[in-house]
Amino acid sequence: MGRLLTVLRFLLYVGVWVVVWYFLLDAALGVVMPIVQRRWQTTTVPKLVEMDVEKAKAVAREKGLKAVVDTTVPSLNAPAGTVVGQEPPAGTVVKRGRTVYLTVSEGAKNRTVPDLVGMALEEAIRSLEDIGFTVKTKALYTMDVEPGYVLRMYPLPGSSVPIGSTVILYYSEEFPDSLLFGEPEGEDTTE
Repeated sequence: MGRLLTVLRFLLYVGVWVVVWYFLLDAALGVVMPIVQRRWQTTTVPKLVEMDVEKAKAVAREKGLKAVVDTTVPSLNAPAGTVVGQEPPAGTVVKRGRTVYLTVSEGAKNRTVPDLVGMALEEAIRSLEDIGFTVKTKALYTMDVEPGYVLRMYPLPGSSVPIGSTVILYYSEEFPDSLLFGEPEGEDTTE
């Protein structure tokens, strides 16, 4: 009888531990497995460009992604607070929980147009392009100023305009001989 009692105690002891381990394992898997499964789930990165930054963050969150503003840039074309770039790009398949880095527009930044009147045309063009302006040139025929120098500009020097705007440089150009003297009579100018 002593042996039977020992065997029963052993079986009861083992049974209790089996039940305890079962519940511990079940609880652990109930917590751990969803985390493990979520870790391996994938999603497609949505197109966030052209959205307001807050809306872009909400759309990313709906897809299981985290969106953060990485950089801000001035832009003539996009209002301030608009997403102008993203990494990874739209359509990329990534793991849920991944961070999407956003480039957001600061809007148009203004800059003062420098006074370049009297400067050599090529130097004036370089100066304007170096500070972010686009340049157009127009010749003005004059005999008062050596050719290739800026005579006037538009917008006027000192004006505050958005970076990327076009500045027109009017530069001196020699009168062509044909304008000064006309075409020679009696000569055929066609070839």
